[in-house]
Amino acid sequence: MMYKQNESALFGMTKNDMLNEIADFRLYIKGMYPDSVKALIATKVICDRYLPGRSSLEIIDTIKEPERALADGITKIPTLVKLSPYPLQSLSNELEDPEQILVTLGLRS
Repeated sequence: MMYKQNESALFGMTKNDMLNEIADFRLYIKGMYPDSVKALIATKVICDRYLPGRSSLEIIDTIKEPERALADGITKIPTLVKLSPYPLQSLSNELEDPEQILVTLGLRS
C-alpha cells in the first residue's frame, strides 16, 4: 500500500520522512509452529537487514499470552502488525518473503 499525499500532509510529513521513521512491529505467533517460525525469521530479516537501527519488534506468543491477541483483536496467527509509521497495518497470511512484506506495508517501493 502506498502512502497517499493527503495522508502524509495530515501529519506534516513527506513519504520520505515516513520511510526514514522508526518502524515499530508487533508479531503474534503460536509457539514454534512452522508458520510462526517462518514469520519470525522473515520479520527478523526485515529488522536486521532492511531496517537496521530503525525498527523495534515485540513478539507475542499467543500460547503464553492468549489474552493479548484477544485484547488486540487478532484472530489469525501469525499476524504482523506495523504500529508505526502511519498508517497502522497488519498482515496475517503470507509472512515468508521479507521484501514482499516491506512493499505491502509501504516501507519499500
